[in-house]
Amino acid sequence: MTLYKPDGTVERTLKVGEKYRVYRADGDILHLGGGYKVKRANSKYEFLKN
Repeated sequence: MTLYKPDGTVERTLKVGEKYRVYRADGDILHLGGGYKVKRANSKYEFLKN
């Protein structure tokens, strides 16, 4: 999955197995904090409950 900077440009590609906290889900965007976001792709991630 692609990680986007707050200005909408690409930061990097997330690696398989990396874990990130999702602070908010807004339509097709998952917000990871600090303005960083990923586009929703339900077949490419799994949620873990804390």
